[in-house]
Amino acid sequence: MERRNPLLSEALFISATALGLLSLSFCGFSSSTKKRVLENYDNKCPDNGQSKGLQIHHRVEQCMGGSDREVNGVPLTPDIHHYWDAHTQQTGEVYPGIPITEAPPECFKNEEARRRIIFKYEHGLPLVENAVKYVVKSVRRHKEKIHKRKGKKGYRGQGKRR
Repeated sequence: MERRNPLLSEALFISATALGLLSLSFCGFSSSTKKRVLENYDNKCPDNGQSKGLQIHHRVEQCMGGSDREVNGVPLTPDIHHYWDAHTQQTGEVYPGIPITEAPPECFKNEEARRRIIFKYEHGLPLVENAVKYVVKSVRRHKEKIHKRKGKKGYRGQGKRR
């Protein structure tokens, strides 16, 4: 009969739990938060009034220390979403066109992240490394995905996740 080390088992359980919690912090808005954000904006994009194919945009990007709280989300169409991703990362201006220094503190994960990004903004430092490259790659991937689906039967814009 094999004997198990109780300390090793407990350490593995704690590690697995920590990894689970760590992975949740990078996944974006929860489905309930997305639902509340959509309800706050009457299921429409505030820029063009469209209600189909909406994506929830982080006013303060996650890579800039943005939180996954409801106040940091706004539903946007994919083109407008990609525009604001690039614009925020390059200029430090968050949706709807205000400097990141005026963003509510609740839009940030914590006070340290807020102070760090505001320091970078005020001193003219790059807010995100390789920001333009990341956004261009994201837009290209989105367009390729749409192009592939157009040939399929039952194409309805972005389609459903499977």
